[in-house]
Amino acid sequence: MYSMHDAVDLPAVHVLERHHVVAALEGVPMHVHRAGVRLYIHEATVAIGEECFKDMESLSHVLARPQLHTSSSSRSQHDRSVGVRAFYGCTRLETVALPNMITHIDDFAFSLCTKLTTVAWPASLTHIGERAFYFTGLKVIVLPDSLTHIDKSAFSDSSKLTAVTLPTSLTHIGERIFYGCFHLTTVAWPASLTHIGERAFSFTGLEVIMLPDSLTHIGESAFSDSSKLTAVTLPTSLTHIGSNAFNACPGLLEVVLPDSLVHMGGNAFDVDKCWLARLGLIVQRLSRELDRMRELSNE
Repeated sequence: MYSMHDAVDLPAVHVLERHHVVAALEGVPMHVHRAGVRLYIHEATVAIGEECFKDMESLSHVLARPQLHTSSSSRSQHDRSVGVRAFYGCTRLETVALPNMITHIDDFAFSLCTKLTTVAWPASLTHIGERAFYFTGLKVIVLPDSLTHIDKSAFSDSSKLTAVTLPTSLTHIGERIFYGCFHLTTVAWPASLTHIGERAFSFTGLEVIMLPDSLTHIGESAFSDSSKLTAVTLPTSLTHIGSNAFNACPGLLEVVLPDSLVHMGGNAFDVDKCWLARLGLIVQRLSRELDRMRELSNE
């Protein structure tokens, strides 16, 4: 006899596939589906197959049973991932707690999970794939320090997202990762960060940006169309600002460019408003040219 709050236990398999889920849901009455099904992943599971839960609209929570023991010898032979489109289109899914052995979340894994607000990140996670969390309901993200790689558009168009803490191990932010996250106002930058990709933070709600001293590269249109942006602190390590990097940011009126800057692409700033950035670049170029002429004269 099922109640609306009953959870369904999934089988004890290393790799959870769609047919396991379908079998586990057989016999679950319609009123439970309507209320939202809670599924528990067994502690033995170390991977979730491609399209395992895809378009299962009755899922509300997918939770991992606490791990009582580990068996590295048996688990090492399996790919420890959440497969491509594993939870794609689960429009009622609110909470996910993944097994701690998971290292990869593959492409489109949670795309279009529009009500997904809470993810318990695996302690071993190293990689998040392309559009893995595209168009979700996530509001606050604190990524684990084990994470080293995030593919393009991983969290793009998650319009409810307000705050992100990036892992301390991260060196590169790929293209369009937070593109279209209109309410994103707070980012905790890792001290290891060296590269911000194209359109990584375009169309966000960022107001003040203090980039870490490790940063050397800001890609094309990285922060463009951030209508609320009013202040940016650029690090002394910065050598490259791509074209349109801060264009269409009408509130950004002053920027001090570091002496380390070697390249600034066209329309990197809204030059009609951000006059200090343009003037600073001219002064830097003149200063470098004078230094070069002095060196030649001393030879």
